[in-house]
Amino acid sequence: MERNTSQSLKKLTAISTAGLSDIFINPSGEIQLLRLGKTQRISNAVAPRDMQLLARALIAYCGRHLDYATPAVSAYLDDGTRIHALLTENSAAISIRLRGVHPRLKELVRLGMIDAGHLRALQQAIEARESILFCGPTGSGKTTLMASVIAEIPQGQRIITIEDSAELVGVHSGQIALTTRQASVEGSGEVGLEDLVTEALRMRPDCIALGEVRGKEILPTINALTTGHYGYTTIHTNSLAQLPARISMISGGSDEVWKSLTAAFQLVVVLGKDAGVPKVLQVGRLSGIGYQEVSTTTTLREAS
Repeated sequence: MERNTSQSLKKLTAISTAGLSDIFINPSGEIQLLRLGKTQRISNAVAPRDMQLLARALIAYCGRHLDYATPAVSAYLDDGTRIHALLTENSAAISIRLRGVHPRLKELVRLGMIDAGHLRALQQAIEARESILFCGPTGSGKTTLMASVIAEIPQGQRIITIEDSAELVGVHSGQIALTTRQASVEGSGEVGLEDLVTEALRMRPDCIALGEVRGKEILPTINALTTGHYGYTTIHTNSLAQLPARISMISGGSDEVWKSLTAAFQLVVVLGKDAGVPKVLQVGRLSGIGYQEVSTTTTLREAS
């Protein structure tokens, strides 16, 4: 069994990481690679009977423990790579999110993710120290684009990044990277996103970048961005029209949060996919009643 696990690990390490963002190993043993928005499949890569051993070995390498008492674990390598493993009845499912090398904004133009109008709008926002909200569905390139924007911030600024996993580490020389911490087996020592946002305010930042807003951390984030700081964050939403409802859901249903959000973020970037490839669809400004597109037209687009 150990030999089979070793062989499975060798297959994983032999995979080229060029353009690779995710590796999925299904309970059937099939490997799926997500590379530049496109999926590649490797059939019969791992025997289903070896999947649980492989999952346990990967999680153990990260210093965590996976068993039927704790059948689902997310763990991180030193470079920020996230490994999630879930034990099923006779197998396991493994998801690996690699920490990639983030391209600069002009490179994203070449790749077709943003156009010249989007580039100008983002550059102007960076120069003016405007806060930006990146929204879109899973895999649409929100974190990639946010990292590219952070890399363009002029030197000399103090930038604090806050994440569950260190996907933004190393994007700027003035960066201080904070990551959450799970509770110990005794249930103590947990440090969440909300805690880190509060602590970041005591560290005299120029810019605060939150990897993703998905819960109660939205309130201290809005507070930070309306009290003399600027920053960036991402939020999962399938479309711009769904943004108000999404904000309402994660904030507990307060209409005042939407009004505060429009004051906190001067720019919103809407991302999606075109033929499976991440792409910026709109760059614009939020208001109390809708969305003003600034990259190419001045058409008012209702946000609800």
